[in-house]
Amino acid sequence: KFEKQKIEFAEKIAESIGTAVASMKINERTEKLLYETREQTESLKSQEEEMRQNLEELQATQEKSEAMEKELRINQEMLEQKLKEHDLENLRMIQYMDNYKNLLIEVLDELPLKIFIKDEEGKFILVNTAVANAHNLSIEKLLNTSDFDYFSKEEATDYRKQELEIIKGGKPVVFYHEETISGKKKILKTMKRPIYLKHLDQSGGLLGIQTDITEIKRLEEQVEELKKQK
Repeated sequence: KFEKQKIEFAEKIAESIGTAVASMKINERTEKLLYETREQTESLKSQEEEMRQNLEELQATQEKSEAMEKELRINQEMLEQKLKEHDLENLRMIQYMDNYKNLLIEVLDELPLKIFIKDEEGKFILVNTAVANAHNLSIEKLLNTSDFDYFSKEEATDYRKQELEIIKGGKPVVFYHEETISGKKKILKTMKRPIYLKHLDQSGGLLGIQTDITEIKRLEEQVEELKKQK
């Protein structure tokens, strides 16, 4: 048997220990949440910095970009207000990236080029309207597809092998080639280069820029034919 004061003392000690353990657990959970919050903040800052750099590279179309950015800021402010009410931070980032992607596509559409980006699996993750028109598809339907969806298995395999060699080489490559899409034969001047997709943490991405020189080649052939006739 224990004396009453000893029992009371033990109960007080147990209560203190319990409080200390609970406090430690709460502190550990708080530290973990703070760490995760810092990690997410750093990731968001990194993505925003990448977006800023991309916009600087498109200074040739700065006037149109600024107008679109203004509209984007207005939409973003409205969206942020809605998100504050519902505490949906992830949705804000998704919408921001989607708006930025649309902005980037509109700017790229100002260039007389076919521009696309593929991920490490060879699938389109960004295309401008010129690329979509060449496939007779909308941009949305073209995304997340690959050359295997539009060319024969043999052709698509050759294209993929070439792109993997370019990625492995780590340098831009420029070449001329013929390509038939949707029954239309084109002569293209193509530049392909490796690109790091930071938002996907992929080092095996590929940037492609193509110029349709079919008409130029046709005119050159006509000139050569005229020279021969003379």
